[in-house]
Amino acid sequence: MPAGILASGFIEEVRRRDFIVTWQLVAKVPLFARLSAARIASIAGLLRFERVEAGELIVRKGEAADCMYFVLSGEIEVSTGGGAVHLGAGDYFGEAGLLERSTRNADVRARTECTLLVLMERDFWMLLEAQPELGAEVRANMERRRPPAVAAPARAGEA
Repeated sequence: MPAGILASGFIEEVRRRDFIVTWQLVAKVPLFARLSAARIASIAGLLRFERVEAGELIVRKGEAADCMYFVLSGEIEVSTGGGAVHLGAGDYFGEAGLLERSTRNADVRARTECTLLVLMERDFWMLLEAQPELGAEVRANMERRRPPAVAAPARAGEA
């Protein structure tokens, strides 16, 4: 019986420590930095860790968009038709497919070993419903990163 009690207490202590570490990491994400401690705690419960190796493909263009990612460490390369964009700690990606309810619009690969936080689609929508200002900030950031539209070339005889 005492061994069971000790094991149970140890497991609970590990959970508490993991929660505190996760909370601290979420609080460092610029998108969440202005939120209250209680709100960050609720978000921390929605996110899961993912480690990826250098060179690993994280997102493939054309796949169903089912989550978004927050970069905790490492470097990410987003390859679009218009070139490559590099992301690092504090950045996020994958929100466009969720917001537009579409497929992925780019390939995303880890340039270095990376630690990511993953927010699943269902939790993404719950979060934006509870925190509309986050939704506005995510949308605005998505629009800033979107390449400018290219005008179609004029046909002969048109100005």
